[in-house]
Amino acid sequence: MQRRVIVALLAVVALGAGAPAAMADDGARFAGGDRDGRATDVYALTEGAGVSDGNPEGVAFDRRSGRFFVSRVATGAIYRGVLGDTAAGVVPFVPGADPGPDPGRALAAGLAVAGGRLYVAGANTGQIRVYDIGSGALWTTFDTTTLPGACAATFINDLVVTGDGDVYATDSFCPRIYHVGRRAVERRTGAVEAIDVAADIPYVSTNPDGSPAFNLNGIVARDDQELIVVQSATGSLFRVDVDDDGHERRIQEIRVDGGPLTGGDGLLLDRGRLLVVQGSVAGFDGRFANGAVTVVRLRDERARATVESRFGDPSLAGPSTIDRARDRYLVVNAHFGSPSPYTVSALPRGGRRDDD
Repeated sequence: MQRRVIVALLAVVALGAGAPAAMADDGARFAGGDRDGRATDVYALTEGAGVSDGNPEGVAFDRRSGRFFVSRVATGAIYRGVLGDTAAGVVPFVPGADPGPDPGRALAAGLAVAGGRLYVAGANTGQIRVYDIGSGALWTTFDTTTLPGACAATFINDLVVTGDGDVYATDSFCPRIYHVGRRAVERRTGAVEAIDVAADIPYVSTNPDGSPAFNLNGIVARDDQELIVVQSATGSLFRVDVDDDGHERRIQEIRVDGGPLTGGDGLLLDRGRLLVVQGSVAGFDGRFANGAVTVVRLRDERARATVESRFGDPSLAGPSTIDRARDRYLVVNAHFGSPSPYTVSALPRGGRRDDD
């Protein structure tokens, strides 16, 4: 989730996107849209009873069941859909909580699926919540606000589960990456640690228009000891190396040719490329004003990167994040600052280039 969530919650102006970049031909096979007669599928979110759960934000696909999950910002509700069944829609799965009188309250953001569990980044609750993916029952909760030196403001934005079962989560307001070990999840101990990134990743408190700036956002794990994160406000990428215990060893900025990736939100590693969701991209004759996915090639041991291509789709509406679902990319249309209907676009994984 990037700064546009504040548009919906606090009624401020949205962040502009980065400048266009030259693209290489290598990214063509990543582009969405029609391929071999396959068009984009669109899944509509069906509201539950009572007050709207707010804009959708995170998405995670469960390969075992073919289901995917979508978080709703305002109440923290989780919705569930079935890949390939657009008629059924995306329906309530885990009920949300009352956000209270605070109009800026956000209860859920990024999602991840691993080992039969659903992991939820708890936005400005400061929580990381874990649910049983079959029943929707809450398995355990980790509270980052109780850590020593906790920041006054927090926004747990996105998270990733490594192959070893460790959890890492970004905070957009506080210069920290949180770590929860696999044993802490299994034993439900509540133990969570913080990696202080203040010395290596610049944080911005406000945008030029005076609105709150979103900093660390999307996160992916290349392996059990290497993370890649995007800084939304500056459009920068960073590589974070950790040891076996999840403690920081090195943080290095990834120099992006064709960047910055301003407003970069959800991330996905696929086919050796990094896919970066941007809610809006300036230039290109307005073709990506409603959002795009930017394909980045990592090189020199992830010390440098090159923007290769960018693709969009008419169904996109301020997208927030992405996940791979078999031969599709699931992209959530967060559409922050706008009312429902809300949707998830399932873009064909491959096809034409939209930036030609």
